Amino acid sequence: AFPDFCKYIEDIADEFRDLQGYHADGKPYSLPVKISVLTHWGKLRSWTCGGHFHEHPDLDLINLLESLSGLPVEVEFVNFEELKEGRFSGNVLLNAGLAASAWSGGDEWKDSRVVEQITRFVEEGGTLLGVNESSEVHGFDTNLRLAHLFGVDLDRGEFNCHGKYPIAEEASAQKIGNIEGKGEAFVFADDVRILRADGGKLALSQRSFGKGRCIYMASYRHNGENARMLLHLLYGEDALYVPDRTEAECAYFPASKKLVIINNSDQAFTTCIRTQEGEITVR
Repeated sequence: AFPDFCKYIEDIADEFRDLQGYHADGKPYSLPVKISVLTHWGKLRSWTCGGHFHEHPDLDLINLLESLSGLPVEVEFVNFEELKEGRFSGNVLLNAGLAASAWSGGDEWKDSRVVEQITRFVEEGGTLLGVNESSEVHGFDTNLRLAHLFGVDLDRGEFNCHGKYPIAEEASAQKIGNIEGKGEAFVFADDVRILRADGGKLALSQRSFGKGRCIYMASYRHNGENARMLLHLLYGEDALYVPDRTEAECAYFPASKKLVIINNSDQAFTTCIRTQEGEITVR
């Protein structure tokens, strides 16, 4: 019964065996970007926000992980104790989620050592990416504990009389991707670059701090264009081994000299990929 289904499963299993073999020969090519994903759980819950990979489609972090899994970057997962002790090796620190959740950290943000360590990390050249209510906790003079880095905070009604800069995109705003803005987010520092606005609401901003930079993103949902936007934010637009079509992803395995390309759409198309040997075109 169901011979077509059985044959399809057989083909998928063979593809996984091929990929496993490529990994056994050596790691895939990676850009000089390593992302430390900061959550309460750290490595205990790597690459998931629940017991099943199809759960929680509305959580920002699971959407970010889906995008990161298809990009040529390294990823590690760290908890707050490891952060405070400096036991992380990424040049990008990512924290995302709703306040009071294990994914954003909840009461972990009440510890001043967390704020001091992240401030030092950015000051020395690291990139901080905070999404939605990252670092929010009650009891301090700002709602976001990292507001001094982002130049952005969330107004829950306490800042009605405070000065706020208008939300207007700069001329060089991100043109790819789509991010839903957050009405509570406001800009209070004059050196914040607004890279994306959504109907007068802040969606995406960036600010330099010391030798590093801080990116605030109001929300995140995975799709091909948003994944490409994420790569542009973290690295730039001149990366090798990235298809020119956002519907495609690829991974290059130098040891076995294999380039694996996946079409995430239900349509055939042609895409170009810049490699170390030049540009190739595949269909």
